Amino acid sequence: MPFDPAGYEREVLRPLRRLLGALPGDLVTRYAVEPDMDSAQLERHLRAVRALWNRKQANGQTSLGRVCQMMISADEELKRSAGARMTDPAWWRERAGEYEGRLRPQHDQLVRDLRASYGGSGRITRAQLDLIADTRAELGVDRVRRAARDAGLAVVDGVELPTESGLDRTAWADLREQLRTAQAPTVVHLLHPGLARPFALVHRFEVTGAPALRLDAATLRSRVRDAERTADSPAVRAAKAALAILRTGVDKGLDLRTLALFHLVEVVRTRRDAGMPEALLVTEATGLGLAPDDAGLLVASLPPGRGAAVRPADPVRAHLAAGELAAARAALGGLATTDPEYPAVAARVADAADRFALLLREAGEAATAGREGDAERLLREAAGIDVADAGLATQLRRLPVGAALDVTASPAGGLVRLAWRAPVSGAGDLRYRVLRAEGRVPAHERDGVVVADTAAARAEDAPPVARRLRYAVFVTAPDRAWSRAAGTGEVELLPPVADVLLLGHVDHVTGSWQAHPGATGVRVTRAVGRPSATGTEVETTGSSFTDTDMTEGVEHFYGLTAVYRAADGSERVAATVVESVVPRGAATAVADLAAVPVTVAGRPVLRLSWTGEGEVVLRRADTAPGWPEGEVVEIRTMRGYGSPVPGHRRLVDGRSVLDTDAPTGHFVYVPFAVGGTGAVVGRPVAVGLSTPVRGLRARRSGDRVVLSWEWPDEVGMAEVTWTTPEGAVTRQVSRAGYADGCAFPVGAGGGTAEVRGVTAGPHGLAVSLPVSATVGGPPARVSYAIGRRPGLRYRLSRHRVVTVSADRPCAGLELVVVLAPGIVTPSTAEHGTHLARWTGDLTPGVPATFELELPASARAPYWLRCFVVRPADVVAVDPPISDLKVAR
Repeated sequence: MPFDPAGYEREVLRPLRRLLGALPGDLVTRYAVEPDMDSAQLERHLRAVRALWNRKQANGQTSLGRVCQMMISADEELKRSAGARMTDPAWWRERAGEYEGRLRPQHDQLVRDLRASYGGSGRITRAQLDLIADTRAELGVDRVRRAARDAGLAVVDGVELPTESGLDRTAWADLREQLRTAQAPTVVHLLHPGLARPFALVHRFEVTGAPALRLDAATLRSRVRDAERTADSPAVRAAKAALAILRTGVDKGLDLRTLALFHLVEVVRTRRDAGMPEALLVTEATGLGLAPDDAGLLVASLPPGRGAAVRPADPVRAHLAAGELAAARAALGGLATTDPEYPAVAARVADAADRFALLLREAGEAATAGREGDAERLLREAAGIDVADAGLATQLRRLPVGAALDVTASPAGGLVRLAWRAPVSGAGDLRYRVLRAEGRVPAHERDGVVVADTAAARAEDAPPVARRLRYAVFVTAPDRAWSRAAGTGEVELLPPVADVLLLGHVDHVTGSWQAHPGATGVRVTRAVGRPSATGTEVETTGSSFTDTDMTEGVEHFYGLTAVYRAADGSERVAATVVESVVPRGAATAVADLAAVPVTVAGRPVLRLSWTGEGEVVLRRADTAPGWPEGEVVEIRTMRGYGSPVPGHRRLVDGRSVLDTDAPTGHFVYVPFAVGGTGAVVGRPVAVGLSTPVRGLRARRSGDRVVLSWEWPDEVGMAEVTWTTPEGAVTRQVSRAGYADGCAFPVGAGGGTAEVRGVTAGPHGLAVSLPVSATVGGPPARVSYAIGRRPGLRYRLSRHRVVTVSADRPCAGLELVVVLAPGIVTPSTAEHGTHLARWTGDLTPGVPATFELELPASARAPYWLRCFVVRPADVVAVDPPISDLKVAR
């Protein structure tokens, strides 16, 4: 695979930044060599690795640059000793084997050390494992983790344990004494006396298996009431005193769950500091009632104490892990330079400082370049390194939020709709301010007319019409500066007219509309036959017109243009709305629409027909229209119902006929007769068309035919029609009663089957187009016999006579006789030698004969058999086998 520089830097170089001694001896890992590389791949790979070292070592002042300098120096030594062998795969396999052998004793010793140190709890935290890996650079992080597994340890994420009880020292000391007197091992047992089940407080604050047993103020109040009703004794008095301490603490904000966990931590930590081994510490914690998993995790997560081997460098690592770079530097200053761990922790502090400075520099560059989102991300990453740096919080507050993305402004009628995307930011509670200004983009959050202050990424504005406007969106968040402007292009609101209504009569056209209140007028033009930008102007009155200059039966196009006045007095016009109408008389509703599924040229279609030749528009929808038959609706209203039915109309016997695609499902077809005053709603027709069955097969078996097919998923019923010369039979077959098919009797004349799928829907039953299969009558039968001519002279002759006869007339008959040597009967005419071929016609009761000569080479055993070559509906009937087989 190609060399991955970023992955190599992440996986190989960066982990070595903490190392100031010699490089680890694992050459395969150092050079990132894959075991399946050949010589050519090794040469290319080594060249790429060395090129990366040279690029990175140029900045030798950084920890990464120093690592690359060490890599280059060690590589020069290796090239002098190994030379060309470095491109030999076998050489690398030898190095890997040597290294593993040298490393094995160290690995085994680490396993023993880990088992001895952490085997009691059976757990080690990731932080503890990372600290061990820092001192085992030769092994590396992966092998240290493998050693932990070999030691039988579970690697867990340590939990942060409470370091304070939440009570003052006097109250805490008094509570512990009262718990001992009350014979309550823990705070949990004080609040839930008699509890015999283990509880969990490390993973979650609840009693295992009983979530209702809570540690809260309500539980405390209930326990106090119970204690007041209990008979007096020293233990009861101590319990009441302890509960009183808790009640006072809760009134001041004490968290009972934290207190209960702190009590357990203090008990276990005291035992640990006294020298008790880990295994007994886990037993101690479970003896106090803690669940086994939580007990082990608590012991593994205990901070170092008097009984633990605290290393001088541990505070430096702890501050770095907590994101406290300044504190880590201070702790490093107090660490002796002769400490064995000083080089490693000093390198980690230097790396953190390098990274911190780099992040600040990159954040400043990003902010200067207007990439506020990147700058914010970099500052937050820097805060993870040194959370106490006061300058970071100041820089973040001063940094504007990133600008909104993809701001759009779109006119919609009398409104402008604005939309945008949130910026890339880690800030919460983003707020947006939208402003507009005439002729320019607002420069800051107070520059212009405020359109919206919102948390949503959208807004609407109803601005003045005929003004050249620009919009800008600004973003802010709590304690953050406003973003720069995210502006739009120029928007000029010029709403066109709406609700145009044209009515055509025999001798005139009327029109009306609605215009925006800001419009100074509406111009109307007329064009005949087709739309035109230079039509004849029509006189208007208010918001309507009446046009008598028209031609009946011809389509007239009217263009309506709203006119506006700009601030400088110039005229501005909206987009022209064009509507058409055909002046003519009123139409008559279609009352006899019919719909029949048919097949045309092998394609399923729906045939729609009705009486009349006037203009009729057919629409198809899922539901019936809401208008009664005969109601007149506007053309645009009609177009809003369903979808148009495509197809070409023709006249057949006085009826209009239209063939259209036949979609499966349940639909309503409505005819609209178009007249001058609108479209007249006709009588609707509901049509249900089911999915056809698939793979129809008809198998004849004697005097029965068995029909079978594949059912579509949505079809549960089929209508089967079986037609023979004797008549037709229709049967309903359910999917449940179908079994393996459907059988009908069949005679000599055969028959035709038609199967339709049937489904139920909102408009009744839907029936599919038929799928058909034809079964002919039984085949004609031709019998034959092969024999010798009579008489002694023919007894040893190779001459044979074939006699054939038919049970019904057979025209154009062709037969062939074959000879097949051996004991296997020939099954086709190709399985033998053709001896004779006969063609002709046969009439029932009138046999025909033809002759053949056996070849001299024929030796028994062999077969003589006759086959029908054509026609396909004729079969040959064999004589007895003894007449076909010649055994001697």
